[in-house]
Amino acid sequence: MKKRESADICRDILQLARNGAIKTRIVYGAHINFKMAEGYLSKLLSLGLLEESRRGYRTTEKGLDFIDRYEELSKFGLNSIG
Repeated sequence: MKKRESADICRDILQLARNGAIKTRIVYGAHINFKMAEGYLSKLLSLGLLEESRRGYRTTEKGLDFIDRYEELSKFGLNSIG
């Protein structure tokens, strides 16, 4: 598997948490380990892209905006340079 950029992993986590997701679902869905998940979840929470909910974690409006902008930039193929 090709090494992914941090932004790719953040996007994956935010997509998984659109309707709420527990940490286990995020770990398996984003193909990361629990230690990595702790770091990413902490960062996404501090940036306001993710919030804690009754179902674990949920993507905020700001997080949804991140996903949209990321997808727009991906159309230019910039995420596959190198």
